[in-house]
Amino acid sequence: MLLFTLAGSVVTGILFGVVPAKSGAGRRPQEALGQGMRLVGGQHHRLRSIFVTGEIALALILLTGAGLMIKSFLIMRSLDTGYDASRVVTMAVDVPPIAYPDAARIQAFHTTMLERLSRIPGANAVGAVSFRPMADVGIMGDFQVEGTTPLPHGYTVDKPTVSPGYFGALAIRMLVGRDFTFADRAGSPGVVVVSETVARRVWPNESAVGKRISMQDHPGPNDWLTVIGVVNDVVQDAALSRHSTIYLPYLQTTSPFFIGHMTFVVRPASGASVAAAMRAALRDVDPAVPAQALQTMDQSMMDTIAEPVFQMRLLATFAFLALLLAALGTYGVLAYDVTERTREIGLRMALGATPGTVLRMVLGRTAALALLGAALGVAGSLTLTSVLTKSLFEVKPTDPLTLVVVTAVLMLAALLAGYLPAQRAAGVRALTVLLQG
Repeated sequence: MLLFTLAGSVVTGILFGVVPAKSGAGRRPQEALGQGMRLVGGQHHRLRSIFVTGEIALALILLTGAGLMIKSFLIMRSLDTGYDASRVVTMAVDVPPIAYPDAARIQAFHTTMLERLSRIPGANAVGAVSFRPMADVGIMGDFQVEGTTPLPHGYTVDKPTVSPGYFGALAIRMLVGRDFTFADRAGSPGVVVVSETVARRVWPNESAVGKRISMQDHPGPNDWLTVIGVVNDVVQDAALSRHSTIYLPYLQTTSPFFIGHMTFVVRPASGASVAAAMRAALRDVDPAVPAQALQTMDQSMMDTIAEPVFQMRLLATFAFLALLLAALGTYGVLAYDVTERTREIGLRMALGATPGTVLRMVLGRTAALALLGAALGVAGSLTLTSVLTKSLFEVKPTDPLTLVVVTAVLMLAALLAGYLPAQRAAGVRALTVLLQG
């Protein structure tokens, strides 16, 4: 990469040096010595304008892409996930099947862990879930509804297994009914908690509490589970979408596969640090079981959106460089134009032109270059930013507000770049220039 960059820089320098070198070599001595002659002809004047226009257009395209990504990121960060991730610390655990071959032993391990975690100083709430939100993994499937209520075709739900206190630990709101308790165990009537979307889609005009569902394709008399509560929907995956969810109590889950992996959730008091205590609690319960992941829910969110954040930073960096180059290019062209037209400006001043008139003339050229570049840039943005569609969240590639703001920023940068040459032109003294000529 270093060699390629070096070669590209050398070749670029040589290629862009050919035009002025060729121009200088072909100039006659009389032209070079003649006073009052322009240093570069109209063809080169147009070429410089084309370069500046192209710089502005490319800068606007990059700025648009960066603006879209920044807006998308801000929407992600302000998204209502359905839970409160602030200060929450999670620790994932996989119990070894050799030491914990059946559901009863796994349940006993989880119960002991929850009891031990609840004794951590500063732990306000404690819970556990088989697959936490933003883990980007989970278990999905269909279910059966008692009675004649038809399910939408192909309707599937997430099926996380949770402990009592999990909803409180993540501040998931209980809309109707009650939470699980440690009395909801094997031998007790089977119960579930459903998310708001499930309740609304399956029982649109009725209360979901008290209704019965089953996870079996052909449920028997003991396979029915009673809905005891309805909670709000939560954002579950990297797509930041809300899933229909049916929560199952871990003490009534008899398959080791569904409870062998568990993430423990602790919400500490403000300012309390519980990560080390959580690891110590796991060591106390079983030193042979390692913590698979120990992090905050905020870190989990940032890990989930890491790719669009990287793309946003990359585009923003390139956009800033492009904006800087466009401003420098605009300044260079206008400064050179002022130098070339010094005699003309002096003559205009001698004939009655005011400094304000000259200032407006130079800034008008700046605005013309910027407007042409912006028009081309907007057209390019509408065509090229569609490649960002998959990386954007609730933002369209043709977002009008972003285009307006980016265009305004670019126009302002171009006008600021042209102001210094314009001010220099307005300060030209007619008599001095004419005497020098």
